[in-house]
Amino acid sequence: MVDDLVPATEVGGEADGRALALAIERGAAIARGRVSVRRPQLTMGERFLSFTAVGRRIVQSKVRPQVENGQAANYPAPRRALAVVCDGLGRPFADALQQEARALAELLVSPESKSLVHVYLRSEEAKRRWSSARDDVQSVSVGVIGGGTMGAGIASSLLASSVPVSLVDLDDGARERATEHVKESLSKSFRGDEARIQQALGRFEVGASVEIARGCQLVVEAIVEKLEVKKKLFQRLADITSPDTILASNTSSLPISEIAAGISGPQRVIGMHFFNPVERMPLVEVVRSQQSDIRSIAMTAALAVRLGKYPVVVEEVPGFLVNRILSPYLVEAAWLLSEGYTVREIDRAATSFGMPMGPLRLLDEVGLDVAGHV
Repeated sequence: MVDDLVPATEVGGEADGRALALAIERGAAIARGRVSVRRPQLTMGERFLSFTAVGRRIVQSKVRPQVENGQAANYPAPRRALAVVCDGLGRPFADALQQEARALAELLVSPESKSLVHVYLRSEEAKRRWSSARDDVQSVSVGVIGGGTMGAGIASSLLASSVPVSLVDLDDGARERATEHVKESLSKSFRGDEARIQQALGRFEVGASVEIARGCQLVVEAIVEKLEVKKKLFQRLADITSPDTILASNTSSLPISEIAAGISGPQRVIGMHFFNPVERMPLVEVVRSQQSDIRSIAMTAALAVRLGKYPVVVEEVPGFLVNRILSPYLVEAAWLLSEGYTVREIDRAATSFGMPMGPLRLLDEVGLDVAGHV
C-alpha cells in the first residue's frame, strides 16, 4: 500500500518525519483493532506443525541441531527464539507476545548482546575515524606487486571497488593465474553481471615490469616474505614513483622501518596487511613505523574502508595485532599434539566451538615455514 508520494529531492528531513508519523499512526490503529491485519492462509501441513504439540516437537527436533552447532551454539538468541516460537504457538496470542517481549528484554541486556554491540560500535568507529581522507582515495590507482594468492586477492578486491589496478609479476604463469583468479572473483562479486565484470577488467593492467606502476598513487607489494628482497623492491619503487606515492607492504611479520631503511621518503612506507582470503576477510592491519606520516596512514586506512574493510592501525611490534593474538592459540594446539591428541581431535574441538577451521589445518594452509617465521 502507498500512503504518500514525495519527489526524490525531498527524501530526508520533513519527508522522513511524515513517513515516521504514518508508521506510528498505522501501528496504533492496528493495536487498537481499528485496522484488520490479513493473515496468510496456512496449509493443513503448516497448521499441523504450528498448532499441535506433536508438530511443534517435530519442528524443534529439526531446527535444534542448527542452533546448537558451530558458532550458533555460543549465542543464546537462536535457542531462545526457537523456544519462544514453539511455546508461543500453544498459548493465547497476548500471552505469546508477552513471552516474546520478556525474552527480547532479557537477551538485550545479556553479556553476549553487550559484547556484540561493543564489536559493532568499535568496527564502525574504525571506519569513521578515517573519513577525512575518503575524498583523497576516490580517484586513486593502485599498483599490486606479486601475482600470488594474496596479490590476486588484493587486486580483485580493489577492482570490485572500482579502483584501477596495475598488477606486476615476473612469472608468466603467475600473471595468468592471477588474471583467472580476478575474473572468477569479479564474477562472484557482480553475480555474473557481464557488463560490470568487463567494466572492472577495463581498469585492470597486467605486466612483468614495475614500470607499469609508475603513475599509481599507492603501491602495495605482496611478494615473498624475505626482507632483502622486499628492500630491493622498495628501493626500485621509490626511484620510479612520485615522492607522494604511498608504498605499502603486505608483510605479516617484517618490520616496516627495516623495509624502508635507505630509501628516499621513508615516511611514505607503511604496512597494509590483508588476510587470506582477501575478498572475504574484513580486517586490514595498517602498520605504522616511527617514520610513517599521518598522510600515509590516513590514505591507507581510507582505501581499506573503500574496499569495505575495517582498518586497524597498529604499531610495528612482533606479530602486529592479529598474529600476536593468534600465536598462543596455535602454540597450545601444538602442545596438545605433542601430548598425544590427534590432529582430527584438536581441529574438531575448535570447529565444534565455532572456529571456521581448526588450528592445525590453519597452520598447514598458512605454511609451517611462514608460521614459524611469524
